[in-house]
Amino acid sequence: MSTSALDSLKPQHVCIEDVTDGHTKEGFEDGRSLTVDGRELLVMVVSSVFEGKQSIERHQLVHDCFRTELDSGKMHSIQIRAWTPTQWAKKGSPTTWPEKGTKYIPASEDHSPKNSGGL
Repeated sequence: MSTSALDSLKPQHVCIEDVTDGHTKEGFEDGRSLTVDGRELLVMVVSSVFEGKQSIERHQLVHDCFRTELDSGKMHSIQIRAWTPTQWAKKGSPTTWPEKGTKYIPASEDHSPKNSGGL
């Protein structure tokens, strides 16, 4: 998986969880998925690059990080939390995906999902 775009966001914190549950097989069979094994990710990114940007603009920036994987079908879906450092601090500086018990991945480490299956 390409992480160069995430790196360009100069993230202060990143949390990525692969929550693939296999439902893309059904979606592939009825035409809703590009591939039978597309991944589903939860992504939290904290970056000062988001300052002054609306939520949709932030999501587009993060979404673009995974453009190749989304276009190819290697990634089926992505849920995004894109916060400024100030917003993150106001939320208590969570180190895991909100409402989930995910593993924290510091921005200085590998950004790829742990259950990527070769993604």
